[in-house]
Amino acid sequence: MGQITSEFISAVLQVTEFSLVPFIFFLFRKDKSQTFFKYIGLTKPASKSIVYVVGAAMLFVIMGVGLIFINEGMRQAALS
Repeated sequence: MGQITSEFISAVLQVTEFSLVPFIFFLFRKDKSQTFFKYIGLTKPASKSIVYVVGAAMLFVIMGVGLIFINEGMRQAALS
């Protein structure tokens, strides 16, 4: 349990350090009309694109499961 906690803390610190540089540039820029998340490119996706992504993910999962049943070598690798 201690290892999971330390890895979680490490991950949070790494994300914080990684986000610090863009945040500093955001604070000192001239145009203040955007929010920080829009400045770094994180925007709410359109509902149509979410449907496409879910459909593509389901297609890849179905193809992967299909390959396991078709190819004997892949079936053995998946079951071992």
